[in-house]
Amino acid sequence: MTSPHDIDRLHRVRAVTTDLGDYKGLHLLVLGLFLVFLAFAAAGSGELIAPGVFLAAGLLLVVGRYYRERFGDVRPLNTAGRAVRRVLLPLLFLPLALVLITLSNVFGLTDGPISVAGFLSALLLALATGPRWRMRAHYPLAAAAMALASLLPLGVLTPSGTHPFLVDSPPMPLPLALGTVLCVCGLLDHRTLVRTLAPAPRTNETD
Repeated sequence: MTSPHDIDRLHRVRAVTTDLGDYKGLHLLVLGLFLVFLAFAAAGSGELIAPGVFLAAGLLLVVGRYYRERFGDVRPLNTAGRAVRRVLLPLLFLPLALVLITLSNVFGLTDGPISVAGFLSALLLALATGPRWRMRAHYPLAAAAMALASLLPLGVLTPSGTHPFLVDSPPMPLPLALGTVLCVCGLLDHRTLVRTLAPAPRTNETD
């Protein structure tokens, strides 16, 4: 007789297989590390940025090969919900970001007590959650924390009146915070993947 644990595991396997790309968290880890690197390097002369880009690109290639060798080539189903999430929501995010940035310039919030850029980062984290938020609860939690930190008038606590996320001296707090969040979320996604799916069987070629 099938136990509730077995049924729950089957649901988890189906969910992870359907959205396998979302759980390849080492990609996100590389992106997060790159943002942390930028937090320290971008405010300087910028000479280290180009090598950092090449290093990150190389690491992404290594990570992609690791996932192909371990889990095989799994192609997700192109459902309507997936298309909306992958195409429509990002397209809606772009004009929203432009409107918020324009309003922040109009009302003089670019050096103000709140951070519009931080709030937009929180929206991106919320969009990354996906429909199965129970398996990726770290995304809405991170999004809520980023949004709260961005909208609280923390600038009133600084001598310049500028929100900490808007400081451009190294280490820059916003890319440092966002990069750290992406590293944690990526590791949690990878943990879910390796705990849910077994490695793909290796085929031994014989002459």
